[in-house]
Amino acid sequence: MKEIKMSKIIFTKLIITCCCLLLIVGVANSQHRKFKEIKRFDAKEARQGVAVDSNYIYVIGTAQIGKYDKQTNEQVASWVADEKTPIIHLNSGVIIEDKLFCAHSNYPEIPMTSSVEIWDAETLQHIGNHSFGIKWGSCTWIDRYDG
Repeated sequence: MKEIKMSKIIFTKLIITCCCLLLIVGVANSQHRKFKEIKRFDAKEARQGVAVDSNYIYVIGTAQIGKYDKQTNEQVASWVADEKTPIIHLNSGVIIEDKLFCAHSNYPEIPMTSSVEIWDAETLQHIGNHSFGIKWGSCTWIDRYDG
């Protein structure tokens, strides 16, 4: 029993050490990278995240989305949650094949539920979702997987 407990302690220390080393390397490397702001504009929806395609910026709020032209900054479409689409807390988003996919959760409620919500990127019409059911944790980001 002592050997198992000692193995767990050694394993935990090893994991902590590795995480610290990764953090140190990450901080050291980040000092060589510079970010340059190239454009800024106001968007009332700006609370949770953004998604982009070649022509538009999709600004994601907790329960709303604004679509803005990259060149003119003009809003060209918008979407706001209503009783037909029970959106509680949108998070990040990504454009894949002319669709906007957003991470969604019922934050801060418990038990936690999450889904991926889907919009037509051209019209911002809500066209579907995929529920992950009641699980521990909230879906807070989304990106393409394996392709």
